Formats: sequence, C-alpha cells, structure tokens
Amino acid sequence: MAHYTSKLKALPMLLRFQNKCIINTSTLCTKQALDVIQDATSTQLRTSESNPTLHTRNHHGKFYMIPEDVKSKLFFCGGIPRSLDIQMKSFHETVLMVREPALEVMSYLKKINYSNPAVRFVIYGRHGTGKTTTLAHLLHYGFASRYLLVHLPWVSIWTKRPKEVVASQYNEQRIDLPVESAIWLQHFKQQNSELLQQIDLKTTKSYSWSKREVTEQGEPLINVIEHGIQRVRHASDCVAVLLKEIKIHSASGKFKALVLVDGVNAFWCKTNVKRPDRSLVPPSEITITRAFMKMLQNDWNNAAVIASVDVLPANRDYTMLDPYTPRVLLGKEGFELLDPFIPIETEQYTEKEIDSQLDYYCDRLWIQSERGRSEEGRKIIKFLSGYNPYHVMQLCDPL
Repeated sequence: MAHYTSKLKALPMLLRFQNKCIINTSTLCTKQALDVIQDATSTQLRTSESNPTLHTRNHHGKFYMIPEDVKSKLFFCGGIPRSLDIQMKSFHETVLMVREPALEVMSYLKKINYSNPAVRFVIYGRHGTGKTTTLAHLLHYGFASRYLLVHLPWVSIWTKRPKEVVASQYNEQRIDLPVESAIWLQHFKQQNSELLQQIDLKTTKSYSWSKREVTEQGEPLINVIEHGIQRVRHASDCVAVLLKEIKIHSASGKFKALVLVDGVNAFWCKTNVKRPDRSLVPPSEITITRAFMKMLQNDWNNAAVIASVDVLPANRDYTMLDPYTPRVLLGKEGFELLDPFIPIETEQYTEKEIDSQLDYYCDRLWIQSERGRSEEGRKIIKFLSGYNPYHVMQLCDPL
C-alpha cells in the first residue's frame, strides 16, 4: 500500500519530465473561459438530458447537469463528497457522470410493485468507486419522480461527531442529538416542501411535547417539522414522530417514499456518543438512529430503501486489502435486518468512463499541462489510478 501511495505522489514529477512548463498559470478556470470551451466538446462529453428519469444506457459515460436550484434543495446538508463539491464549485457547474449502478437501480425502481413490502437495495464497492455519487444520482431521480425523500447523507455524522448530546425526556435509556435532529428536519423540509404541500398529510394522533406544547390529531404533518426546527430541544422526538407518520401514511397510496442512507453499516458499529458517566451509547439507544433503523425494515409498502455500506474512515488505509462486501460490513445484525436485499456493486471506471472523465478535466482546464493532456500522460494516469474514480481525481488535481 505504501508503494502504491508513493506512485500516486510521483505522478506530477513524471508528467513534468521533459516538459518544464507544464502549468499555464495565466489560464484560469473562470466561468467565461469554461463556457467558451464547453461548446466544442459538449456533444461528446455531455448529455442535454438533465432529467434523470429519462436516463438510459445510451447516456452511459456522459455527464449531465443538475440545476443549481435543484442542488440547493437536495444537498442542503450533504450528499455530495466534499472533494467533489469543491471541484464542482471550481468548474461553476454541478455535473454527475451517468454510470451503470445508478441506471440499474433506476430500472428496478420503475418496475417495482409498490403494493408489496419495501424493496431494499445495498450499494457496495471499494473506496472511491462512486457509492456516494450513485446515491446522489438516485436522490435526484427520486426528486424528479416525485418520491417523498427520506435522505440521510452520512450516518457517521450522527454517531461519531455529534454537536450536542442530551438525555431523552421521555425515556431514560435513550439519548437525543438535538442539533443534528434540527438540521436534518430542515434538510427534509428543503427536499420535500413542494410535495408536502400538495399531498397535505395530517397527523394520525396527538403528540405532546411539553405541558403547553401539543400537536393535535389532524394537524398538518409539516407542523411537526416546524416545531422540531423551532424548538431544538424536541427535535429528536419530532424526527421519530415524522418517520413513524411517514410509514403509516405510505399505506394510503398518496405518495411513494424513497429512503436513502449513506454508510448504513455505521448503525451497527461503535459510536463516539457518551453518557454523563462516559459510557458509550449504542446506535439503537440514540433516538434518531433508532427511528431511522425502523425505516430500513420492509414492514411497510409504497416505499423503496437504498443504502450504501462503506469501510469506516479509520480503516481506509487498508481498503484495498479488507473485505468490502455487505455481509462483512453490515455484520450479522445489520445483514439480518436488511435481508432480503438487492446488492448493487460500484466498480472501477471502464475504459469509456475514464476517457470521458479525463476529457472532462481537459475541457474544464483542470488538466493544463501538455504532457498530462497527451496520450502518454493519460496512460500514466490510468495505470497509477488503477481506474479508481477517486484516485483519478487525486492524480489530476496537481496537473
């Protein structure tokens, strides 16, 4: 692994060899410059079809654009890898490559009989092969298809780095994460505000938050969301109530729900959440994680669940050696909860995909060196990256 990493770091030196003036610092990735260049290569690299419900295998390997207003709705608190998001801002556009795993899941979603119990999909693959970007593509698909979106961008944000930990006021054994809960409620509202107004869901029972604060039976479900955002202390319980109501209302046929969870195996791993006595809290005793784990079950209909499993950050240095399959990462308990599910593997770039990615970097002036843009330079990038999408990105950053 150390030898492999040293080869990655050596790439800029290899590409500078025989070419002392690689980077043209006078050429900047300004929006005006990029727009001029885009016209010449748009037909080869891109598809004008920005609606993911219409994506087919004819679009495979091409980039499609997500409108900025849609991006701000869907990825309010995450869902795009940070390094990719920074790159997108540099390019002044949000684009994703149409790849086979997303197309496969979309084809299944179109054929599912939603009157049956919820169908579960588990996306797995080596680190950097596109699990999160596949979920991002499917999230956009769900939005365009008018699913009610229940999206958790990264489970470990809750289980590893919570901003505030408090004891539940309703159950002594439970722990609340009020800040994370309020942020997620805002995320849910941002993604589903238009659909919630149209389907007009009502609460099926009364919920008492305190002696003076009650959401009565028959009130709009949006009131529960607003209460959790405004009264952060109650946000965790509002998340639990909201998810419970969604499962109840899904039987009505007014909507189809799409649950998307990135890094789902963190639900069955140790947390960094501590009680006052410094003991670690298992995920099943955290109010919001417990509520989300119930959403993964197939005891409801008019729904589909798409989850990804990933090697946790602490072990990523050994990703090339460690098993990455759902059975290993989910463990016995997680595997039994999600079984049966449809496994979807994300793999390294195909020849067509890596050529498309390198063409895109050249188009965006991200690869500026003559050697890096040459056929020889492309062969070096392909060899050193092993066709891994994340490593391709890393290797091209200094070029």
